[in-house]
Amino acid sequence: MNLLTPRVSDIPRQGLVLRGDVTAEELGLSAGDALVQGSLAVVLELVKLGNCIRASGLLEGLILRQCVRCLKDFADPLSVSVEAEYVREGALRGAADVLPHGRVAAFGADEEDEPYLYSADEIDLAPMLREQVILAEPMQPLCREDCQGLCGVCGQDFNVGQCGCPQEPAYSPFRVLQRFRDSGMD
Repeated sequence: MNLLTPRVSDIPRQGLVLRGDVTAEELGLSAGDALVQGSLAVVLELVKLGNCIRASGLLEGLILRQCVRCLKDFADPLSVSVEAEYVREGALRGAADVLPHGRVAAFGADEEDEPYLYSADEIDLAPMLREQVILAEPMQPLCREDCQGLCGVCGQDFNVGQCGCPQEPAYSPFRVLQRFRDSGMD
């Protein structure tokens, strides 16, 4: 049985646990999506619930990111809880549109509740796992919480040492109002 394309008929009543490693290529991740170091460990449990199949588990690995303050590359541990539902194509009533990667926009469903579609006897888990890796990207990746960043004048890495550039006072949007107060204008 393939880890990323299990067969529905192979899922017993008590559920099916899938364990293994997947590569960025197997998930369809490009360099613009995420730079995966090595492979990602996947543990998923598939359970039949009426007309749908629920996939839940964990996705772990290392992602190479660039710090927004000092611009250095660093390995960031990825650990994502995964939950998704799959419904057989044509079984979902009231579906508005089929979205990219087999997801369905259902009337009245929140975006995170929208199920994925499967056809025949096979579920494709790769698009869902790919989406989870992309959604786990932090808004502002930091190599460490106390990263000092770079000097805006000479580019010196403040994590390594200070530079001789003059320190500019912090810009305040109220600086213009300060001039009015200092000149005595009310």
